[in-house]
Amino acid sequence: MSLTSRLLHSSLVVQTHGNYVVAAGLLALMLALPCRSAAAPGQTSHFQFKGLAAGAFFDSVAGCVETSAAITAVNNRIKTVGPPGTTPSAFVSLMQFDNCSFTTLLSAFGSTDLPPGAFQIKKDLTTATLNTSIDVFDEVSNTTFPVDISVSWTGTGTVTVSLSHNIFTAPGFRENFMSTGTSRPATASGSVTALGTNFSPSPAVPPFADLEDATVGDLVVVH
Repeated sequence: MSLTSRLLHSSLVVQTHGNYVVAAGLLALMLALPCRSAAAPGQTSHFQFKGLAAGAFFDSVAGCVETSAAITAVNNRIKTVGPPGTTPSAFVSLMQFDNCSFTTLLSAFGSTDLPPGAFQIKKDLTTATLNTSIDVFDEVSNTTFPVDISVSWTGTGTVTVSLSHNIFTAPGFRENFMSTGTSRPATASGSVTALGTNFSPSPAVPPFADLEDATVGDLVVVH
């Protein structure tokens, strides 16, 4: 599964009845593992996406503190409940973790619908840009603050075709996730700024940034 599909899955599949529910934890785990839905017993959560997307994961370390940001921007058709929507959207996760004391200093997530022109991506997956501001909620401090994003992607590799199908089952729980599409490795650079901190001091390079034309679906059933 491509980086953008993993970020999109982590950010979106947990949306239930219009409210985003974000699992706490390190962004590294977000990239490796799909988030599980907070659906109540007897509830089914269904998410679908089809269109163009860009993703990037920025990470830096200063002394004991590791600072990370994951951003995803999507275009075209997103469906959770009812007819598919066509409004472009963007998602951001921020994390600060003290590796010496093993303490989470910041764990924030937010999303927003984008106005026309805020996210631009070429169909051939050569370039993309995202310019927006997203309000995020920090689970550590229980506060909300804005994140200003101005990031550009440049495709740097060949286009590849991918297919991923994962089924996870547990007592009273079943998740069926599938993604198909084409993706291109990319370099992402720019600024992801919040609380006076630039969470993207260095560019994100492959495999931590890519551009994608994808179809993603996820079905979660809680018995």
